[in-house]
This record gives sequence, C-alpha cells and structure tokens, in this order.
Amino acid sequence: MSPLQFKQILQLDQQFPLKSFNKFRNPASYDLHIAIIHQIADKYIALIKDLPLDSFKKSDEKHRYTPLHLCVMMQNLDLINYIAQRIEVVTPLDNEGWTPLHYAYLSQKPDIIHCMESLCIAKEQSPLKTSVLSYGQIKDLLNRMPAPDNQNLFNYQDPSSQQFLFNAPAKKFKELTGITFTPQTLVTAEYILHLKKIGQKSSLDALKNYVIKNYQTYVEKPPQLYLAQTAGKWGVFTHETLATGQLVCHYAGKTEVINTPAGRKALVVGHEYSNFGSMINDGLPNVMAVRVTIDGVPDSFVYLALRPIQKGEQLLLDYKFGHSIKSKGAYINQAEKELEGILEEEKGILNFYEQLKNLVHVKHYHVTDFLVAERRRSTFEYLINTPSVLLDFILKDKIYITEIQHLPLKSLDKTLKIPIKPLLAKVFHLLLSQKHLDMIEEFENLHDTNPELYQKALTFLLSLGRQFNVVRRIYFHRTLKNINLAATWSEKSQITYLKFMHALNDEELHEKMSVEYGENKITTYRF
Repeated sequence: MSPLQFKQILQLDQQFPLKSFNKFRNPASYDLHIAIIHQIADKYIALIKDLPLDSFKKSDEKHRYTPLHLCVMMQNLDLINYIAQRIEVVTPLDNEGWTPLHYAYLSQKPDIIHCMESLCIAKEQSPLKTSVLSYGQIKDLLNRMPAPDNQNLFNYQDPSSQQFLFNAPAKKFKELTGITFTPQTLVTAEYILHLKKIGQKSSLDALKNYVIKNYQTYVEKPPQLYLAQTAGKWGVFTHETLATGQLVCHYAGKTEVINTPAGRKALVVGHEYSNFGSMINDGLPNVMAVRVTIDGVPDSFVYLALRPIQKGEQLLLDYKFGHSIKSKGAYINQAEKELEGILEEEKGILNFYEQLKNLVHVKHYHVTDFLVAERRRSTFEYLINTPSVLLDFILKDKIYITEIQHLPLKSLDKTLKIPIKPLLAKVFHLLLSQKHLDMIEEFENLHDTNPELYQKALTFLLSLGRQFNVVRRIYFHRTLKNINLAATWSEKSQITYLKFMHALNDEELHEKMSVEYGENKITTYRF
C-alpha cells in the first residue's frame, strides 16, 4: 500500500489538516503527526530533534496513532529509525490494538517490514496478538496466491464427449471458464485496512455457528463437485448425494474496496479469480449462502444444501432480481416441473404465501428444521424475484394473475424477509397494469373459444422467454391488446413480432416503465 492509500482510507488528512500545522511552536500540539502525514517532516528535522521525549510517544485522542504508527504508514524509514532510538516501546497500540508492525505488513514494503521486525527483536518486544488479526494472519492473508497452472484440483465433464475428467489442472479451469482458479480468497492490504477502519462486527447466530463449527470438516473432506455445461453455460454439479445442511462449497475470489453513494464498501468478487463458488448458476435454489468470517475475511460465503441433492444434480442459487441474469437478458427456468409440482402442492401462490406467513417466524431449534422451512421460503422468494418465471406460469394458467394482485407485495419484507427493490416494483407495476391485465384476459378467452389456436399462441409467447427479458415481453403483450388475438398467429405474423421485439430498446423501455410507475401506481400495492 502507498502512503496515499493509508491517508485516503484512514482519512488522515481530515483528522490532521495541514492548516493546523504551527511549525512546532506549541509542544502540546499535534505538529509532529501533521508533519509526518503531509510528508514535510524532513524539512523540519532540526526542530523535531529538539522535541521533548514525550512528543514521540504522544497519541491522538480519537485513534491513538503515535508518530511511529504514522511514520510506518508514510513509509519514512529514516524517521522510523530516529524515533525508535528515542522511545522504549516500538509496539504501541492504537485504539484497535494495532501496532506499527501491523501497518508495516500492510505496506508490503520489504524495507519497512524488515526495519520494524528488527526493532521488535532488538528491543525484545514479542509480536503478541493484540487485535482481531495477528501479525501472522495478516502475512498469511497477503501472501495468498492463485493455484499454480499445473496443480490438479478440479473435475469437469467434457461438453463434447460427456466424459468425466478428474483432477484437471488449474490452467484447464481458466481455459474453460476464463477465470484463474484460487482455492482461497485473495486479500489486498486495502481490504484489511478498510475492515480495520469500519471495525469487524459480525453477529453470530445459530446458522453461522453451525457453518464455522463444520467448516474444518468440509475443508478436510469436501464433496465431489464437477463443472458441466447446460445450454452452453458452465455450472456446478455434484458427483455424490448431498444431505440437507451439508456444507457443499465456499466462494473464493479477490477482495475489492469500491466507492458507492453510501461510502466505501468492501466485497469479494469472482470475475478474474475464483473457484467453483462463482460458477453456481441462478435457479430454484437447492443451496443457500451463509456469510461468515473465515480466516479473517468477514465477506466469506459458504453454501449449504437446502434439501437432499442427488448425484448429477446442478447446484442452484437465487441471485435475486437485482442481478443482471434476471433483469437484462432472456431467462431459462431450469426447474419448471419441480416448481409446478410445488405450486400444485401448495395450492397456488396466494395460499403458499398464507402458509409461509404463519410459519416463517416459528423458532427452530435444529439447523435441519430451519433449512426445511427456509427451502419453502426461498422457493417463494425465487418466484417473486423471477418475474420471467411468473409470466410463464401466468400464461400456462399455473398462477392466476388475480392471485398476484392480492399478494401484499409492500409488506413481503416484513412478513417473509423478501424486500421488493425499486426495479422489481416497477416490473410488478408493469405486469399488473390494466393494459396487460386486459391482454391476459383476452388470451384466457382464446383458450375457451379456440383451444388449437391458443396452444399455438402459447408456444410462441413462451418461446419469447428464451430470447428476451421480461420487460420486453410485457410491453409486447400490451401491444397485443389492440390486435385480434384470434387472427394474429400465422407464421408471417410471428416473424413480424420477432422483428418488433428485436427492435425494442431496453433503455427506452426502462425509462418508459419508470415514468408509468411514478405517475400511475396501481392502488392495490404501493411501495
């Protein structure tokens, strides 16, 4: 890390502004701190050498940074050595229990690290664990590397021959997926410092405790998983039967700290470096992600089986509607029959909600019982978060649109912990708009008046789901309101419709949708 990164993340310039610098006229001031941070200490070295000894031990009231802490951050080797000669303790603690040696490791500068380690040895001050992360943990985190190209570590099924290939090398993983395999999350110094600044506060509940308790067993004997393709897309499958509650995979990637409107945010991403965790596809979930702190990384996700998963099944996770896979492109429902069976068993989506509402707040004393209940809740959440699937089921009469009208969408967050984010609310508004309701009613009438033509129209409308996103599909449905549905399904007409669909502009449709949502919300639900 550079001195600039330390200053930006810890906001040192704001805490010790240069305008407060008084050229060492007042021994009680923080002039030494300011001079070090703004890198003007060398200019005033003569005055610094005349300072009383207590000046070199002094820490600020807010963070308890001493001059030695700051010299290490600013990587001023000469001043580190000078101050170390004037003080007895070279391991002073800031308010988080971090010593200058912690920051030396974050700097990743060999000369700074060597200097501080040598000072600790010379003054016989052992590097005790005084903070959330020990010296050793920081070194281990920063020294993590991706798997070597020739390391054999994953299984996959060849798309052409369908042959299973076991213990393939890491370079093959990158060849297949474009991602460099890393068995552990690669951690940056900036990420560690960000966590230190905001404080690693991670509440533990029974489920997190369960994951942490069983994590080492998972590491020692992970389940046999493999990569395979479905519809030309790689996914993760199991080569053995998995039990409910079994830890099946963890998500490894690379840490990032990004700027957001709400401030800086730390996260783990798997775009360039990852393992099987980033390859799990969206779908009716049979696994759930639990966020826990593992090896000092609080943004670690471990996946648990929500139900027994049979050998050869794909692992699936609900990525919610905010993910581009649900909102921007065509969506393929890989669990159509299973979902239809669940809806039939639950006696429709509205009854499904009523049953869940009464059960979701029941306290479960065993993790397995919780996961059984969570599977039902997450199935309902998947339906709400995947309007493309809802639309298919409406067209097929598996869900009545009047049922969705009566769902209390506004209160789903409170009752079932299913937040309806703004984009999803707009799509629901479009789905339940009067123009779309009228088209669905006419389409249902076609079923009674001309079943053969209805089936032809249904096949075509469902096929659009494999090509276009849900917003395009609903806007197309609304144009059909002005057309005689009994005379619109010739092959020529279908070609015209496809051209029309391809010509639609997503940006313009989303702008139009936002305007409609803002001006004319449906009164049965307001977000």
